[in-house]
Amino acid sequence: MTATARVAGFSGHVGAISGYPGTAAGIRENRISCHFPQAKAAMTMNIVLRIKPGAYIANGRLTSRAIQDYERLSARIDTFKNFAADRLLANCNENRTSNPVDRAAFVACLTEPSINLGDKLGSAVIWFEAGELFGGLFVEVQVEEGEATGAQVVG
Repeated sequence: MTATARVAGFSGHVGAISGYPGTAAGIRENRISCHFPQAKAAMTMNIVLRIKPGAYIANGRLTSRAIQDYERLSARIDTFKNFAADRLLANCNENRTSNPVDRAAFVACLTEPSINLGDKLGSAVIWFEAGELFGGLFVEVQVEEGEATGAQVVG
């Protein structure tokens, strides 16, 4: 079943509640998946938005803060990729016997961003597919109030 969410002039399809990769502890949570293809910051990228039920949803609809945070985070995707490179590049190359990955290649391998808004305002996690950098696992960047606070490999 698909519904349409309308907030501040944006509309997006809200998919059925579905599970997706969880935290490093392997916890899987149900969240609402949304996509706003006409959001300004995401026009050239296909950035999925997932929202954990809580502060970003009111009366069954996305709040304007959800859209604002999505746009702000979408506009900074490259910043978050570089943050992940700062934190994880050494780990990526640690077990390679040849052909170490340089920073540019690492950043280029981070694709398919997914913004996951938490159950409290300002809390988000951004996932990137990491290709073969980490054997098909994901890279996760934790964000608080728009600033990256941590990065790890999850899967």
